[in-house]
Amino acid sequence: METTTKRPILIIEDCHEAYSQILASLELAGIDNPTYRIVFGPDCLDYLHRRMSHQKRAEEPLPALILMDLTLPGGDGRDLLLQIKDCPQFSNIPVVVMSEHGQAAVTKDCLTLGASGVVCKCCMQHVSAERYVAPWLQSQQVGLA
Repeated sequence: METTTKRPILIIEDCHEAYSQILASLELAGIDNPTYRIVFGPDCLDYLHRRMSHQKRAEEPLPALILMDLTLPGGDGRDLLLQIKDCPQFSNIPVVVMSEHGQAAVTKDCLTLGASGVVCKCCMQHVSAERYVAPWLQSQQVGLA
C-alpha cells in the first residue's frame, strides 16, 4: 500500500490562544494536514524560500494553504500577502487572511492583493474551517511517494 503525505498548512499567527483555536477548528472540521507555525511575519518568506533556519525543510513540500493573521509582529500582513503573491513560486498557494477587523475595506484590500478569502478571527470555528480551509485542501492535496 502506498503511503501519501499531506501537504502542510502554514499558520502565521503570533497569539497562542488564536493559534490553539485555529488548530481546534481544523480538528473539528476533520482536517488532518500537518501544520507549521510562524510567529514573526518576515519568517514566512524564509520558510517558503527555505532560507536561514528553514534550509533543512528544502525537501518538504510547499504548503497546501497559508492561514495568515493580518496583524503581525514585524510588519503588516497585507505587505506579506503582496510579497507571497508577487513571487511566481508561491503565487498559486491559497492564502486565507484572518482579521480581527471584519471591515469591508480590509476584506476588499486583501482580496485585491490576492487573498483567497478573509475570515474574521472571532468566527474561526468549525464552520469557517469547513468553508475556508477544506475546499482548498481538497483541490490542492498532493500525495508524495
